[in-house]
Amino acid sequence: MGSDALTFELRQLVAQIDFLESQLAELGEQISRLYDQFACPLHTIPGIGKVLAAVILSEIGDIHRFAAPEKLVAFTGMDPSLKQSGEFTGTQSHMSKLGSPYLRQAI
Repeated sequence: MGSDALTFELRQLVAQIDFLESQLAELGEQISRLYDQFACPLHTIPGIGKVLAAVILSEIGDIHRFAAPEKLVAFTGMDPSLKQSGEFTGTQSHMSKLGSPYLRQAI
């Protein structure tokens, strides 16, 4: 009797996974179609598909709003942070992680 319930539950979970995978595929196609409307060459970089390129493009926006490459790096939060206090200067630097977490994850 218990195995029938577990079999039913397993079938339901598999059906839910199949449904979510079909929705994700449909969402990826929609994002790809919208990305194609922009003249953006990000997807030509090896390892970056149209969906990931769309994430990067949506987070950065107009690239010309950054006066220098360092400002874009700071916006991503991937710039080094330096620990200082009075006479002390830290010897190790870590990512500041102050920028966009979505852009950082995409990169």
